[in-house]
Amino acid sequence: MSVDRAKARGTERGLVVLPTGTGKTTVFSEIARRHLDAEGSGVLVLAHRDELLTQAAERLELMVPGERVGIEGGPRSCAGGERIVVAGVQSIGRPHSVRLAWFRPDLLIIDEAHHAAAESYQNVMRRFGAYSGDCFTLGVTATDHRLDNKPLSGTDQSIFQECLYRLTLREAIGDGWLCPLRGYRVTGAADLSGVKSTAGDYNVGQLAKAVNTPAQTKAALDQWGELAEDRRTVVFCVDVEHAKDVADAFRERGVSAEAVDGSMKRADRDGAMARFRNGATQVLTNCELITEGVDVPEIACVLLLRPTKSWSLFTQMVGRGLRLAPGKADCLVIDVVDATDTHRLDDRPGVAGLVGLPPKLSLKGRTVSE
Repeated sequence: MSVDRAKARGTERGLVVLPTGTGKTTVFSEIARRHLDAEGSGVLVLAHRDELLTQAAERLELMVPGERVGIEGGPRSCAGGERIVVAGVQSIGRPHSVRLAWFRPDLLIIDEAHHAAAESYQNVMRRFGAYSGDCFTLGVTATDHRLDNKPLSGTDQSIFQECLYRLTLREAIGDGWLCPLRGYRVTGAADLSGVKSTAGDYNVGQLAKAVNTPAQTKAALDQWGELAEDRRTVVFCVDVEHAKDVADAFRERGVSAEAVDGSMKRADRDGAMARFRNGATQVLTNCELITEGVDVPEIACVLLLRPTKSWSLFTQMVGRGLRLAPGKADCLVIDVVDATDTHRLDDRPGVAGLVGLPPKLSLKGRTVSE
């Protein structure tokens, strides 16, 4: 396979790109199993959210029978002696961290590797030998661009030396791994011409002021009502207040809606997610919470109210709705762009651009295959 061939030719840091919903956790669990079967000493899986730690550990225990999988993150610590450890970057990525001091893995797997440029990830990579050849490092992600749009592989400045395998979104949809993607690019009431950029994307504070207005929300919900009022929908918003305001607007129209964000108590957030999963809540608005690690195949509409210049973030948002589910014919993505968008010259992400078409092309309700 591609990873084995890369190891044989001396590659030390490689990347695997698989669209959201095509089984990244299953793939890297199989790679971990093969590595240990080939006399590897240990596998460290690095993730950045508690849900991802649990998800990875459960899959690894299923696919690598007989191995005890340790979790190192927050209050959870390994017993010691495990050959597979799933760890939170916040816990082991601090400078001079002594957590996992006993562990000597020779395979490091970085889940959601588009985050790998962050200093906490770099601390882990240096600590466990990713740059010294002591630990083969595999990044797994749905997009091979960092959050600031710089490439993850292929240049002298890239974190990973090369992309070892890539499944494109067009291939995944065409081969039936993901559901058909149907898109609308609609014009809202916001004007982003005065919003500055920070670290390659819109300044969040300025963006929220421009986007979180009654006129913009009404325009977006009007479009949703025409196109997707019967669909289970996830809405991406700019900040916490925006998510709450949009949920309120849905409820005022008689639509069951809830807002979730990272500041909520875990029990409250889990309750909202459970109601969305079982259909009691039709619309879930969120602020940077459902972009990664959330598996709700029944999502049939993605409403994008969070403009972005980041291909990585855009890809993650759209990918939330592409998983297959019984009775689900397709996923409708409504990309609400600002009123001045047609006059801009920058290469902002768009649904069509995810499959190699011009980013500003409006699919007008057609599938990407059409």
